[in-house]
Amino acid sequence: VHGIFKFEMEAKSLHGLPIEKILCSNSENIRYELRYALNYLSANKLLESAKWAGEMLIAIGTKPPGAEAMDEVPSPPKHFQEEKNEATDVLNLARVMFDLREYRKCTTILKPFANPRYQSAMFLYYYSSYLISEQTKAEEIYESGDSINRSSVLNKEITAMEKELAIYYEKDNLNELNLQLYGVILKERGYKDMAKEAFRKALCKYPFIWSAWLELSSLITKNDKAIFQKLPDNWIKFFFYASFYLEIHQETDCISTVTQLLKVFPQSVFLFNLIAQASYNNQEFDVSLDWFEKLVALDPYRYENMDLYSNILYIKENYGELAYLAYRTFHNDKYRPETCCVIGNYYSLRGDHAKAVIYFKRAIKLDAKFLSAWTLMGHEYLEMKNTQSAIESYRTAVDIDPSDYRAWYGLGQTYEIHQMYNYAAHYYANAALARPQDSRMWCAVAGCYEKMDKKIEAAKCYERGEKSKDKEGIVLHRLAKLYLSMNEVEKAAKCFEENLKRKDQDAIQSAETVEAIMFLAKYYKSKGLYEESVKYTTRLHDYGGPEKEEALAKAGPEVFPFTLNNPVSYTHLTLPTSDLVQISVVAVSLKKKQK
Repeated sequence: VHGIFKFEMEAKSLHGLPIEKILCSNSENIRYELRYALNYLSANKLLESAKWAGEMLIAIGTKPPGAEAMDEVPSPPKHFQEEKNEATDVLNLARVMFDLREYRKCTTILKPFANPRYQSAMFLYYYSSYLISEQTKAEEIYESGDSINRSSVLNKEITAMEKELAIYYEKDNLNELNLQLYGVILKERGYKDMAKEAFRKALCKYPFIWSAWLELSSLITKNDKAIFQKLPDNWIKFFFYASFYLEIHQETDCISTVTQLLKVFPQSVFLFNLIAQASYNNQEFDVSLDWFEKLVALDPYRYENMDLYSNILYIKENYGELAYLAYRTFHNDKYRPETCCVIGNYYSLRGDHAKAVIYFKRAIKLDAKFLSAWTLMGHEYLEMKNTQSAIESYRTAVDIDPSDYRAWYGLGQTYEIHQMYNYAAHYYANAALARPQDSRMWCAVAGCYEKMDKKIEAAKCYERGEKSKDKEGIVLHRLAKLYLSMNEVEKAAKCFEENLKRKDQDAIQSAETVEAIMFLAKYYKSKGLYEESVKYTTRLHDYGGPEKEEALAKAGPEVFPFTLNNPVSYTHLTLPTSDLVQISVVAVSLKKKQK
């Protein structure tokens, strides 16, 4: 579905040199740049970007041995200091008003200076106007009772702002701050291509606006080669690559890039968070848990992505740690949507689904576009058999983010429960498109096709799932049984044999293992390969108890269709009971000889 796209500028190197050598050779320059960015961005109220710059500044490590060989002379430090003009005093007052959230007062006093001659004043004027328009829109949506993402309420003021800024944009009279804001407005208006170009231009003028990188990441795809070729040549691009890899589900590349960056920024909570998320997406829950623990140890009052941390504790059924996380986040800030999701997961693990829903609803009240809360609430409604509310929750989640595979998967599960397999297959397919490297998504699609008796389509989905990382080890066994039902015995045998090898490597013993052994013993006997047949029959003697009984119960006539009183017959394969006994006798005698 998605080919692996190689960036024009590889994230692993810049000008042919490893990441850590470039960054270490310029470590002093990086500190100067980050200090300037922290002051510049915080003064202009781009607080998320300023926070990112500040975290990077304190996370940068000392220069390792050998880095001096680059012979890089640090540039003179550049300190942030605004030029004073007739707008300075008004701008400083407006910034105070902005901090007090008195946005209308802010726009009123800044209006005379809202022109390209006073770029900072102009930015704060339009930024305040944008926030006023967003507040008005949210209030109207709340009063109308519409869904946040399917509301007919429009942001009326934003159209006028877009027209005004477009005039300055065409004349190239916008600095990096105003270009970034213009990109946000274009994105809100649905002009995605124009927004991409505005964000790119803003970053070329000043690459340390991290929020612009994130906005650009949400708009581009792996195939936007022209955008990648025109990005600024700055070390911050490596962080963008790491974040973008995570966005497009190339977790291995993300972890590889982050691993190199950690050599230069060993205490970066941002990088810790990226690698924890990537490991979680890879279903490496133990690894992800370790990184989240390091993250919390370094930043104990953090609330970002704590809902994801709680998901892992929920999967691991770690009641104690989840209870402690809920306690800690509650006392940190109980009015954060992440905190409500953590507490909701805690009650869900206790089996109190009604109370879990209450906290997920609180998270949504705090942030109507908080994706995790909508998805988790859908799961809870599904547990409570309230399918209508579950569908509504999942649909809202996919409206917020069409690439959220969990919501698509939840919709598929809901319709599958009601045996509406055609609809379920559609939603599972959307989940697979959103996350093509996850074999679980393809297995779900294949399962629906099987129930609709579309065996060829089901086989193709299982084959696609096998090409992905099958962490749960279920694809090959299901594919083998499907091939048997299609009378493709040779393909079934290959699947059973490959699945058995993997289970042996992982030292896994289950009913599926016994089922595969039983089929292969019969299969090789029918081919006249008695040594192979004896090998598998001998292995069968090592199994007993529930695994063997379960395998006999699950296998059915197409896998192992014989009992002591019933001869075996499967299409062209024939194995009477007497042959089975004969193979067993040979196997027992071989064992005695070995002893």
